[in-house]
Amino acid sequence: MANHCHNTTGLPVKSLRKIAGLPCGTRDRLALFAEWTGAPVFDPAQVVEKTEDGDTFSTEFLAYCCATGLSLDWVWLGDERSLVMGAFHAAQGGAA
Repeated sequence: MANHCHNTTGLPVKSLRKIAGLPCGTRDRLALFAEWTGAPVFDPAQVVEKTEDGDTFSTEFLAYCCATGLSLDWVWLGDERSLVMGAFHAAQGGAA
């Protein structure tokens, strides 16, 4: 598998370059989520919005996450650990 990020212009993952304010891999994870769940693909260009205080998640993106169960940890950071631990704790009868 090629060591590159589909969020960049072909730069190696190690560069962590961002396009449109999205971390490396975010676009791929949005597409994978839609493929795996059958949910509509959320437009990557609509994930972030500018405010007086800087960039933040758009209201539409947060509503999409709530409606579909998309994990912010996974889509933004690629963090599988939070998903695994949440499922583990839920299976043990604790809070996810």
